[in-house]
Amino acid sequence: MILDTITTRIRITYQNLRNLSKENYFKIGALVFLITLLSFGIGYLVGRDWFPAPIVIEKADQR
Repeated sequence: MILDTITTRIRITYQNLRNLSKENYFKIGALVFLITLLSFGIGYLVGRDWFPAPIVIEKADQR
């Protein structure tokens, strides 16, 4: 009984997900998300290697 209810809910959810994937908005949104993620990832790796943090030397106060 409980297993039938769970499989019915999974089947309904899978059908809804399949209907969403057929729409162009979902495909375009997924594509934009992946391109953005790739862009930030490459920018982080390149920025970390090419522009390391500067060395800061502080002078002590002489009183």
